[in-house]
Amino acid sequence: MKWRYGLLAVVMIVGAVSGWWLQQKKGCVSVSPPPVVPPTVILLSIDTVRADHVGCYGYPRNTTPTIDRLAQESVRYRQVMSVAPNTAPAHMSMLTGMSPLVHGVHIYGKDGNYRTLAAEIPTLAELLHQHGYHTVGLTNSLQVGKVLGFARGFDRYEDDFFSVDGMYRDPVATEQNSRQRWREVLAEANQRRQPLFAFLHHFLNHSVYLAPPREYRERFADQLLDFLPRSHVELPNRPGVLDDDRRFFETVTGEDMRQRGHVAALYDGALAYSDHTVQIMIEELRAAGRWENTLFILVSDHGEELYEHKCWGHSQLWAEHLKVPLLVKFPAGHAAGRVIEQPVQTDALAPTILAVLGMPIPPTMQAAPLPPLQVTSPAPRFSYQPECDGQGEPQLTGMRVSTDSYTWFWHNRLPEIEFLFAATDTMEQHNLAEQQPAECRRLRAMTEEKMAADRAWRAHLLAHAGAAEE
Repeated sequence: MKWRYGLLAVVMIVGAVSGWWLQQKKGCVSVSPPPVVPPTVILLSIDTVRADHVGCYGYPRNTTPTIDRLAQESVRYRQVMSVAPNTAPAHMSMLTGMSPLVHGVHIYGKDGNYRTLAAEIPTLAELLHQHGYHTVGLTNSLQVGKVLGFARGFDRYEDDFFSVDGMYRDPVATEQNSRQRWREVLAEANQRRQPLFAFLHHFLNHSVYLAPPREYRERFADQLLDFLPRSHVELPNRPGVLDDDRRFFETVTGEDMRQRGHVAALYDGALAYSDHTVQIMIEELRAAGRWENTLFILVSDHGEELYEHKCWGHSQLWAEHLKVPLLVKFPAGHAAGRVIEQPVQTDALAPTILAVLGMPIPPTMQAAPLPPLQVTSPAPRFSYQPECDGQGEPQLTGMRVSTDSYTWFWHNRLPEIEFLFAATDTMEQHNLAEQQPAECRRLRAMTEEKMAADRAWRAHLLAHAGAAEE
């Protein structure tokens, strides 16, 4: 199997009556000029959203009314996998179109270990800036911080948007401040008379799900238990333990379904508040007169486990750690309400944005644009478990591949090293590795070939850039 890099085929966009959205004709795609007025581009990533807790993906609780309405105006991708179950590598793949082994950015470690994006690797913000976009990043986590290289190409990059710490202190003031700053960004873009690209990200849906205001934390109060924490101040004091996750989850017995329900209810409440922040951002875009001509992408970096595999949180390769929502609202409402069944991955976002804008996609990008901008045969989907090891070359503790028939992955920190699941086993409960060793060998060989190709491509990029500078 040969792994190709850059654009896998020519991407062409057919103009509809109003301008430029694509239509497929007889299996071909053709292109019209980009829009006369370049659209506003918004990439909104809500951290830690598993797709199966979102209403438009079939969840019965009313967690996401705003996102559900947005889905009616958007193309919804039904089968979306993140390339990594961690914030830093997943987001850097979104912004570079590369796998984590190629861009090399892993997590920002609590011990201070991190790896900054190599200067030789271009980012979406840099490319859009070169084409005249005013570029703004509003985030609130070191995992998408300047030290890792996320600020490259941005005219303005701030890291306290919808701050979790601010929410603990004063949620009302924090929300008002964040709304005002978003309003200022839109006003500044209008004054500059430049098209706007904004990357927005917040951690309000992240564990321990206690940052939102009380009305959201207790949105699903019928599932909450009195003897478990439901606010930050109720977390137990543990001598020498400052980590909120430990203080919270040490109080929970995962084998008790009622206690699992308590955690899920807090998670859903945090998701409901995250949905509220989406409403704020859309309201301000409408007020600024930008909504109609906005390419608005809503996504998450990874999912979250709620003890389905006897674990809380994320950072492993189970499906619930990786399956995320993805909505793309195109300007002028083109293709609104369409649902794409073809499996996709989140590293396709940067080339998708460039393709919609009619800009060239650099050959450094491995991913191709999302369908229907590019119509391709279903391909294996790979997800990576990066390991933070300081400034050395990228390493892995696990890797996953999914085909139409099976999902296979290895993870050297789990009791069972190798897993094989039928595609129909969506909850990944029946490991077939012992029964089907030949299929395991085939899929392992596929991941090893992909890893080797990724490492070779990273070495090529860095060596080629170094030679060009000399």
